[in-house]
Amino acid sequence: MIMNGMDYRKEITLPVEKLSRYALLFLPLISLGFLLPYFLIWTPEFNHWFTVITNDTGGIHRWMAFSAYLAKKSPSGLVYFIIGIVLHELLHGMGWIIFGRKSFRSLQFGVIWKYLAPYAHCKEPVKVNAYRAGIILPGIAVGIIPGAYGLITGHLGWVIFGIIFTWGAIADFIMWWILRRLESNDLVIDHPREVGCYVLINKDSGSS
Repeated sequence: MIMNGMDYRKEITLPVEKLSRYALLFLPLISLGFLLPYFLIWTPEFNHWFTVITNDTGGIHRWMAFSAYLAKKSPSGLVYFIIGIVLHELLHGMGWIIFGRKSFRSLQFGVIWKYLAPYAHCKEPVKVNAYRAGIILPGIAVGIIPGAYGLITGHLGWVIFGIIFTWGAIADFIMWWILRRLESNDLVIDHPREVGCYVLINKDSGSS
């Protein structure tokens, strides 16, 4: 039983093994999706990047120069990476508050230490469309939009930031796609331990 008067009709989750395969599959696709337009739009900038890693200094000096170049161009580093992770989880919660009309008290944040994976969890049922909005919001706001900004401005650091956090939202995008087949009025509740949710029914109504 999930809560009083409610029970679940279906559990929809993504096993860790599948997520690992999806992650390996989508990383090169996402990288190509950002870097190819960057190369086409900002060819001189990309040529400079290529020159940095293929100059005649050779060996470790070449990669030290490359790392220094990325550090100079990057808006992130470790601090921005941590900020991106925090924003990702907060935006899940904000999505469920805004679209699901929930209070902050209905949210729970934490880390699954076994996988070093931060999470945001909504403890109350929401309509599936609101749930899907909360799922996909971080991938767009912290992944796609910064990457697009990098493409527009020619800033390689933001492009890399976009790649990392779009890739980091792969599970969210996949779950958003899977849940498209549910009825818009279906209620779901976020799974407390896995990537996924329960689809709920009202036992008193006799629906199935």
